[in-house]
Amino acid sequence: MKQLADQKELTNHKAIQISSLRNFC
Repeated sequence: MKQLADQKELTNHKAIQISSLRNFC
C-alpha cells in the first residue's frame, strides 16, 4: 500500500515539475 502511495506522489511530483517548467517559459 505504501509503495502505491509513493508511486502516486512521484507521479504528482513529475506533474508539478512539468507545469512549473511551462509556467517558467
